[in-house]
Amino acid sequence: MKKTKIKIEISLNDEEIKLFKSELDEIKQIIEKLKSNDEFDENRKSVLWDIIIEISKKIDDDENNIKDTK
Repeated sequence: MKKTKIKIEISLNDEEIKLFKSELDEIKQIIEKLKSNDEFDENRKSVLWDIIIEISKKIDDDENNIKDTK
């Protein structure tokens, strides 16, 4: 299967990062709740879920890198 790379770059200030992380956490909680209620099909590939996880990791990595340089 051919994969398509999608690259985006956004710049957010500290306040926007906090809000964005909060929103990502809300989405994760909703999906986890659906999973716990058996309303989420584990067999279905969730592209959005994968994207959310990757974005969350990237934000955490970037924040850790910034802390390490201080």
